[in-house]
Amino acid sequence: MYSTDDLVQRAVQALRKMQKVEAAKVNFAPAELSVTNAGVGDDAAEALAAARKMEATLKAKALGVAVKSSLPETPSNRIKLADAIAEYKAETKEHKSRRTYLNYARAVDLLAKGCPKTYVDEVG
Repeated sequence: MYSTDDLVQRAVQALRKMQKVEAAKVNFAPAELSVTNAGVGDDAAEALAAARKMEATLKAKALGVAVKSSLPETPSNRIKLADAIAEYKAETKEHKSRRTYLNYARAVDLLAKGCPKTYVDEVG
């Protein structure tokens, strides 16, 4: 019988192998893979099912499909891109010349218009 830690380690190894294959096929961000001891139990079949579910989720995310997490949403300390841009523009307006401010403001406005990301940490 496998311990929970053994099952998690095996699932992590399998997911990392799949991640390398998927990264070669599509633009897949390795940082999206975070595995925790989610309590899959002592049963190898349960661990395999959890690994397959994780694989399907990661593939869907890599292909741009919106995936609803089964974990409860928790409030975070993430900074919204719009808020960061507003703060940057205010600081630039206060500390730079008018011409510099207008150029910088135009640049970040174009970034905001063309960037589909919501949070600053998603921009990379």
